[in-house]
Amino acid sequence: MYYTTMMVSSSKIVFFVPMLLTILVALQVTNGEYKYEAFFPKVEVVIRNNMSGTPAGLHCKDKDHDDGFHRIDYGEAHTFSAMYVPLLGRALWFCRFKWGEFEFQRQYRYFDIFVQKRDLHICPAHCYWSINEYGPCRICETTFECYPWNDENNALNV
Repeated sequence: MYYTTMMVSSSKIVFFVPMLLTILVALQVTNGEYKYEAFFPKVEVVIRNNMSGTPAGLHCKDKDHDDGFHRIDYGEAHTFSAMYVPLLGRALWFCRFKWGEFEFQRQYRYFDIFVQKRDLHICPAHCYWSINEYGPCRICETTFECYPWNDENNALNV
């Protein structure tokens, strides 16, 4: 008799735990967008054009979201929000930058502007980037770190 009772309890747990998880996820997501930022915190990514006198175009996206193409003049900035992926730590936003007035002068560069594993502890709420011809620099309260552009052979077409 005791064994049967344990079987019923175990089967109830096996049934209710996945159902409860499904309900929680369904309550968090509406139309493909997360509703509650408490469970899925966001970080504000700010990209400033620091190429003297040169307007720059940028197009940023992750695997599920496309921020579109934006033009930022020298000294101006563009901002978007990226969402941290809890537990998995796989949030990745990448951008394509272009500058140069004429076609023969035009340059294209690529960079992973938000990598959760790299940026989570350095800029948990705001990531500030300064874009220069030689590469992007992340600016935090206590650090200023510059990175090279992504290898063009491995760049994603954004």
